[in-house]
Amino acid sequence: MKDTLKVYKKNIKKWEIGKHHLKRAKFKASLIKNLIKSGKLLDLGAYKGELEFFLPKSIEYYPLDMFKIKHRNFKLFDLNKGYLPFKDEYFDCVVCTSILEHLLINPNQLLKEIHRILKGNGIAIISLPNDLGLNRIFYLIRNDDNVGLIEDQEYGRHHWFFTIENSRKLLKKYFVIKNEIGFSGGVLPYFLKFPKKLSTEIYYICEKY
Repeated sequence: MKDTLKVYKKNIKKWEIGKHHLKRAKFKASLIKNLIKSGKLLDLGAYKGELEFFLPKSIEYYPLDMFKIKHRNFKLFDLNKGYLPFKDEYFDCVVCTSILEHLLINPNQLLKEIHRILKGNGIAIISLPNDLGLNRIFYLIRNDDNVGLIEDQEYGRHHWFFTIENSRKLLKKYFVIKNEIGFSGGVLPYFLKFPKKLSTEIYYICEKY
């Protein structure tokens, strides 16, 4: 994992915000604006902080990632440490998209922490891959599987397998699932809409118990 991280750290500054980053950010912002009007929002795995481009100024944005960006509220942190460096009930909303499947620790550890730092009735927007969807099938057909063993310790790969059913079971330990929204991407065109069961990933709108 250390060698892979060196490559990421060396290149992160010159990596650009691609169209797919902006499309995802715009999509996430559209969800957020229907859920909260103001307050503190934590973006886990924020990349370049592009989500803030699409948020109203009434929402105070806190980006967190393991690669440094210039932002007044930025927190440099590795989520594999198993905790979040914030006090209890601090945020109104936590965004955790395309994160849990990459963890080298048990995803339950991070979900417990998200629950802890959310205010009462706070909102968590969590996306998980749909590993029984079309995207995974196409990857397998192309023999281009991006799922790796935990023992690989390789950054950027998926280390956890998620279906819609086991995702619901996992999230319901900590939250009430208010809505589920399918999203296409990967080898599937963003502009095409598929039934939720076939989507690349599912966005779960969750509320703290």
